[in-house]
Parts: sequence; C-alpha cells; structure tokens
Amino acid sequence: MFEKSKRFLGEIFGNSNVYSGPNDVYIKEVLNPLMIGGKNNFNPSTDAEKMSTVITCIKILSDTISRLPVHVYSDSEQGHLPERTDYRYPLLHYSPDDIMTSQTFFSALEFNRNLKGNSFALIGRNPNTGLVNSLHFIPSSYIGGYKIVSGEIYYIYYEPTDNNKTKEKLINYNDILHFKMTTKNGYWGINPIEAQRTTLSTIWKAKQTVDSFYENNAFSPKVLKSTIPDAAFQKTVIESIEKFKKINRIKTRFNIFLS
Repeated sequence: MFEKSKRFLGEIFGNSNVYSGPNDVYIKEVLNPLMIGGKNNFNPSTDAEKMSTVITCIKILSDTISRLPVHVYSDSEQGHLPERTDYRYPLLHYSPDDIMTSQTFFSALEFNRNLKGNSFALIGRNPNTGLVNSLHFIPSSYIGGYKIVSGEIYYIYYEPTDNNKTKEKLINYNDILHFKMTTKNGYWGINPIEAQRTTLSTIWKAKQTVDSFYENNAFSPKVLKSTIPDAAFQKTVIESIEKFKKINRIKTRFNIFLS
C-alpha cells in the first residue's frame, strides 16, 4: 500500500526517484493528464489537452467525422446500394462492442488520431466462423509501435491486466484497425501535436505567464527601465567632447549638436 501511494504521489509531484514501471498504462492514461505542466517545459502528450484551442479543434473534427454515415455496399440490379442485411451493419450503425454507440466509437478514434497521430481498434472474430463480431476501441498509448515479421506488420499492444499493469502482445495487422494521420513511411502517422511543438510551446508559456500574473494578485516584481538618454547623460557627453577638443586642440568649422 505504501509503495502504491508513493508511486502515486511521485507521478503527481514529479519525484524522479519514484519508479512507476515502463508499461504502467494507468499512470500514463489517468494520472499524467491530471499533472500540471511546468512553466518552462511544454509536454505535448499531457499539456496539449489543457489548451482550449487544441481541444476545440479536435472536438469539431471528431464530432463531424463521427456523424458521417458508414455503410457496407453491395452491387445489385438497382446499382451500388447499402447492404442493410449484412452482418456488419449493426456494428457500424448501432454499437461495435455492445458498450458504446457507433458515434462514440468513431468520435474516440478521430480524437486519438488528431491528438496522437494514430488511432486503433481491435477486431473481434467468431472463433468458429472467423467473421467479425465486434470492434474494440484502444487508446493510442496502448500501442507501442510495430514490427515487420516475415513481410507482415505486427502491432505492439500493451494489454491491461487486473493489477493495473500491462503485458506486451503482438497483434497481426489483420486483427486491428489502424487510422493514421499524414505518414512519412506508410506505416505510422505523424503526431500533429509533436509536429507543432514549437508553436504550441510558445502559446503554453504565454498562458503560464498570464496565469502567474493573476495568481500573484496582478502584481509583477519586475519594472521597466528606459534606455533613452536623460539630461545628466547628455551633460556628460558634452563635457567629454569639450575635454577631447581642449586636449587635442581641435579647431573645427562646425559645431557638434546633440539632438
């Protein structure tokens, strides 16, 4: 119990001596989003979700995409028409896993795709027929990458266990749906938040500066100092010029003015 509490507090308060384990998805998915980002460091995996502009844009995209119809089509004498009798129709139109609605399912996929660059869903199959009978949404952080084995792609899946830990599994590409953003290699999507890290980091620091200003009762310990020469400075300059002329016995046909 003590070790669990220690790890919990360590993740929240940033104690680098507390070890949480490399595959602890609970820490990454639940505790990290609650952590307050540093004023000088922008963490795209946690701080981006605290920026209203980012969340608003992603919400508009996910809500819009999730409302688009998804059909299974078949060719008939009447043409290319939706096949409402297909066994996959209920999965796409009602509920893919008997837990969430199809709109919530596609909204979650699009949200993760825009926030992480990739989104995933496990394909469940009937063990006897091999036909698809369910689709299970997977948070993007549960997929740790991919491997190519014997010409086939296998995704590295950190499957949650009962003790808030995970175990690593390899899942063949035939058993997983992968939706990706713009990709460089065709296998993995580019994280749009990471790609805009510099811009978002500037916005984050500006936000933190304003927050600190109001947390300090709108009082700033810093003052502005002018660099414009004052009368005393001009007097010093004039005296230096006269001294230089006297020492070097310079005779000029023009006067030196200070504006």
